[in-house]
Amino acid sequence: MAANNAPVARWRVQEGAMVAPQLNPDDLCDQLHEFNVVAEVDWFKQTPHLVGINVLVNKAGGVAALDDEDGAYRAGITTEELTKRLAEEFYAEVTIGEHTANHIKEDAVFPNVPDSGSEEVRVCEVSAIPEASVPFCAAAESKDMGCLDIGADMRAVFYSTTLEQVREGIMATLESPCIALYAKPHDFSMASVVADDKGFYPESLLLHSWMLNTRMITGAVSSPSEKLRLRVRADLGHGHVAEQTAEVFDYIDEKQLLDATRTFGRDGFMQAIKALGLPSEIAAFLFGHIGVGSVPGARLYPAQGWTEAFGQSMDIKLTEPEPAGSLFWRIYRKATIDKPWIARGIAIAESITGTILATAAFREKKPRTGWTKLGGALGIFLVVDAIAQISLAQYLSGRAKRHRAQREN
Repeated sequence: MAANNAPVARWRVQEGAMVAPQLNPDDLCDQLHEFNVVAEVDWFKQTPHLVGINVLVNKAGGVAALDDEDGAYRAGITTEELTKRLAEEFYAEVTIGEHTANHIKEDAVFPNVPDSGSEEVRVCEVSAIPEASVPFCAAAESKDMGCLDIGADMRAVFYSTTLEQVREGIMATLESPCIALYAKPHDFSMASVVADDKGFYPESLLLHSWMLNTRMITGAVSSPSEKLRLRVRADLGHGHVAEQTAEVFDYIDEKQLLDATRTFGRDGFMQAIKALGLPSEIAAFLFGHIGVGSVPGARLYPAQGWTEAFGQSMDIKLTEPEPAGSLFWRIYRKATIDKPWIARGIAIAESITGTILATAAFREKKPRTGWTKLGGALGIFLVVDAIAQISLAQYLSGRAKRHRAQREN
């Protein structure tokens, strides 16, 4: 086996993948151990012939090796040679970084993976989305959506979709930053988009699955201690999902989320739900025990047309304005909804002024000057505008009262 003795300045994670007609992931792990490679191997129970391989590499392309429990990493086999050797050993196609090798036999037959695209997936997205935007999301996605305030100016938007429609990291709410939890037929996963509203970049998407089988290969160390296993996990990037997510969403307890990502299966997913500040009712929805319209305390926004969505959005803005809304809208809402006598007073003063101007213009003897005509036109406009303002204020006030009554019921 060739060695790479170039000086090691820094180790970085290099992702890879491997596919073979017949593959036992345990045999692959044993082979990596024999090669003295520090690595992580991931696979789903349903597709053991398709695995992910993550290794640590240096700038010269050397893969990290570890000779003993307390030792430091050293450069061992190169990524190019590792790719080639694995492909030859398992008659597989292997890609690690920029290197690819394919030794799949021409007559190879791959396992038949059932199509599950039509199976249901339950999704919950957590972000600071304004609730007035949720009706438009429901209209755009043609899905019934629930919305629940969870504190810290955050909301949970949840809905049901199908596996073929799910693209992890592409949020239905189009909000960023955002966290999404996915309850799939054979998987529980999380996607965190930690980019701000200035744009999306690949490093801003963090993914974690609670049903992904994972094995750590600690180089040549056969019986690693828990301390070494945690060290290798951290070096291979396992802690960065919780760390970066908690850094962006500062209300989240990083340790609680980290413990959740270290726990396999349904229990770990449940821990993550709690770490994100979501109530047990959201867990009941994600696990399929209740429907989207049955979550206590949540508001349901059904799939509907754009006209209905606009009406619902306006109702929300009238009764529950966003703190970050425009100053003009907040002042106008206070004058028409909270204190309607202000709007009526302004309209009455406007109508009186308009009446005076119009009357004065009509009483002026002919020929009237241009200023007189302008004053008369302005007076008529003020009277019409005052009537319109009073009518609009009465309409908005009535709509707000109906919306409040619906919320209370």
